[in-house]
Amino acid sequence: MRRALIVTVAVLVCALALCALSQAALNRAVSRAEALHTQALQAVEAGRPAQAEALLGELIGFWADRTPTLEKLVSHDALHDVAAALAEARICLACGDHDDFLRTMSTARLGLEHLYDEEALSWENLY
Repeated sequence: MRRALIVTVAVLVCALALCALSQAALNRAVSRAEALHTQALQAVEAGRPAQAEALLGELIGFWADRTPTLEKLVSHDALHDVAAALAEARICLACGDHDDFLRTMSTARLGLEHLYDEEALSWENLY
């Protein structure tokens, strides 16, 4: 009986640690992506499209690097939606279409927020 209790507690502790590490990895990735997203928007608003393009390239590269890890933790569709919006934003920025750039960046931001909300540790997500 005592051995079963120890094994049960050990498995529970390992499961909780895995969940906490997964949540931390997701939070770090989304936070960094949101920071780069905000910097790119600020660069466009300040009239620095070259800097915005560089920041957007950094964001796309960062997201591509994190995608294989995040695919193990969250929905592939959500990750793909963010990547697609960022790729479209890059095209819009290269064409000088700032309205569509802002629209697609907004879509990317909503995708990032959705990832965070969908995976946040809350009672709603437990059921």
